[in-house]
Amino acid sequence: MPASDSRNMDGRRRRVWIAAIAVLGGIVSAGSALPARAGYSDSADEQKPEEITTAESALEAGNYARAIQVLQPFVQENPTNADGLTDLGLAYLKTGNAARAVELMEKSLAQEPTKLDTNEGLGEAYLATGNLTAAEARLKRLDGLCFFGCSEERELRTAISKYKTAH
Repeated sequence: MPASDSRNMDGRRRRVWIAAIAVLGGIVSAGSALPARAGYSDSADEQKPEEITTAESALEAGNYARAIQVLQPFVQENPTNADGLTDLGLAYLKTGNAARAVELMEKSLAQEPTKLDTNEGLGEAYLATGNLTAAEARLKRLDGLCFFGCSEERELRTAISKYKTAH
């Protein structure tokens, strides 16, 4: 590629970065705060359901059976709650039921298609079922969602790389 084409590309990239920083700066200066997890805000009237909080603690502690016990009835009563579906799917994935995990996380993404942890978890569940093509599609989706990169994208990329090495 001629040097002039290289300089033009660098100039375009620089303009994209400057525009992105300006947009993000406008969001922050306008006083907007992005919630830690999509679907919930920090306001008192929109807190996570107790079942979600309990299940997330159980997941973090590695008590997957407890998470399933708490989330199963919650998801039956709240079949469109993306966090409940995702967390239940992750618990099933950790207990070896990848097919059930795929089913639940696909339902979660139907509710919130941009949910990062669900896209990552679903990619890992696809790997557990041997579906590399679907896992790579989730990685591609995360690449599009994570403008500056994100831990979910990096973790799924690593899982796919390990899968390819093992198979």
